[in-house]
Amino acid sequence: MKVGDGRPARSYTGVVNATPPPTTPSAPSLAAPLGALAALVLSMALVPLRDELGSANVAILLTMVIIAAAAGGRFAGGITAVVAAASFNFLYTQPYLSLRIHSDEDVITVILLLTVGVAVGWLAQIYGGARARSEQRKADGEAIERVARLVAADAGNAAVWHEVRSALVDELQLSECRFEAGPPVGRISLAPTGRILSAHLDFTGEGFALPPDGADLPVQFDGQRIGGIVLVPRPKTGSQREERRMAVALADLLATSMARHPEPIDADCTPGQGNGNG
Repeated sequence: MKVGDGRPARSYTGVVNATPPPTTPSAPSLAAPLGALAALVLSMALVPLRDELGSANVAILLTMVIIAAAAGGRFAGGITAVVAAASFNFLYTQPYLSLRIHSDEDVITVILLLTVGVAVGWLAQIYGGARARSEQRKADGEAIERVARLVAADAGNAAVWHEVRSALVDELQLSECRFEAGPPVGRISLAPTGRILSAHLDFTGEGFALPPDGADLPVQFDGQRIGGIVLVPRPKTGSQREERRMAVALADLLATSMARHPEPIDADCTPGQGNGNG
């Protein structure tokens, strides 16, 4: 195979592992226990003022707690609503200190507390998902722009690979990302459309998971294969078709750079240190 200026393609090597960052509790994951605790503490704190406030005002205050917790999603809203409804039933409906309810109005109040938690949490989750996808698309566009600028500036393989690898790890939530020269070695591949070419796909809730042992993302120029990028996912993570199409676009940009500069990608080489022209 010949690439670039017509010289034979060399063997490209280079392996770079991407270690996932340590996981820390996120705000949505903390919303459920914090919301439930807040509802319980508020219910108990207002018991001395039960006669002065009235059950209706207590229900309004608990609703505010539920709405705040529901910003963390359906689960947080639902858990907080259950705790709030149970606390309201136990402490503010007659007979007190019992889960029995004698008043039809109190039954409706308890049902409304549960409904508010689930409904607001569901809406917050939809909004949060749409916002996250919008931010991710913006980040994807910026990553492609950075790589395209490097290719246009003839920066060399090391600089281009560094940006491509970083973008792939972030976009597809990879535990490992490496380049392997030559023909594929039996791994499941990604199509140019981003489709995973496998008859058996695992849906994770976020999208379809890449094979645990890694998928092959072909790096091709002018219809000829230079090598492939091995994409090893983190456990229980999936990706959407548009995310994998972005990965294909990055591989195409890497192929363009490698066709111009048929020198190997050095795993120990950092941008600007003897690999490429940048």
